[in-house]
Amino acid sequence: DLTEPVFAFGWMEDTEYAERRLALRAGDRLVLLSDGVLEARGPQNEYFGIGRAIETLQESRAASLDQSLSQVVGAAATWAGGQLDDDVSAIVVAVSE
Repeated sequence: DLTEPVFAFGWMEDTEYAERRLALRAGDRLVLLSDGVLEARGPQNEYFGIGRAIETLQESRAASLDQSLSQVVGAAATWAGGQLDDDVSAIVVAVSE
């Protein structure tokens, strides 16, 4: 489980990071999203959050990587009233055979 938030790389000097290993298999996807997506604020000032991001990614599982990423960013923007206020960074890795 890699859903626990962590500090941004290079953000603070002398920050210690936990090492985690994850076995990926053919067909798996690894998606890393910045806080610009996860902290998009919607109704009642509530974050879009990791749960909604995971749900959107699972719903777009059959889509291409580009489409899947567009769907999760689009869902966060919709949640935030049509526009994201922070920058968005993402890394998406697909494991092939």
